[in-house]
Amino acid sequence: MNENDDENIPCQWMYTLEGKCKEKDLLYKIMFISAIFYGLLALKIFCFMLWRAYLRRVEKSGYASLDYMLVFAFLFDILRSFDNLVVVHNLFSKAIIFRASLFAISWIPGSIVIYLYLAVVFRTIPKLSLHRLTNNENTLWILNAKKINPVLWSLSSFTSFGLISSSCLAGYFLGQKKLKEMIAAFSVEMFFFLFINTVYWASFIYYGRALVKLTKESLTLAGMDDERKKLDKKKFDIYITKVKKFRSKARSY
Repeated sequence: MNENDDENIPCQWMYTLEGKCKEKDLLYKIMFISAIFYGLLALKIFCFMLWRAYLRRVEKSGYASLDYMLVFAFLFDILRSFDNLVVVHNLFSKAIIFRASLFAISWIPGSIVIYLYLAVVFRTIPKLSLHRLTNNENTLWILNAKKINPVLWSLSSFTSFGLISSSCLAGYFLGQKKLKEMIAAFSVEMFFFLFINTVYWASFIYYGRALVKLTKESLTLAGMDDERKKLDKKKFDIYITKVKKFRSKARSY
């Protein structure tokens, strides 16, 4: 598999580093380090999953949303590490469709983690905003509880199908040396990546900030900040006392 034939053009690093292309050595080092990094993250998440499994066994509790997020995060790191190693070592060089689609497929578990996180946010916000139901501050748009799973899993299926089908088509056209069709397929693939990132960042900024704000409001209404404020005031009073003693000693000298 060799699509890099000119030292002056960028490497097609998403599926190969073979041949001659611009900054090949640098990309080789970056992808090799990335493979190690993702592998270490996968190992860390796996250890955390084992610890969570032990807690569930001791507490005799069921699976939480965090457990499902950890599973897909583990798959994401494993696939990203494997994808980088495949490119670096030029594995499965004759399986062009597999090589071209592996990059997109490896990101799908990461998008599912995002959707699972959004599901948790959508379920948490209403519980923290009960005090706003009787005033005009309750302007935050949020999914109905019954629609959360259908909507998010529909989005997940839509993006997953789009990434898999477009990347497989791109790999097929790449093998057939059909440049225009390959570029069109890769463009569709990039659209789905853009769609996932747009949903993630827009939701993170809009709902993430709202979640932090509502959490602070709930803590204040529950009086949980009172003890912290008293402790901070006590520390401040102690500091002022020490400063006064230091000044009095300085004047005596």
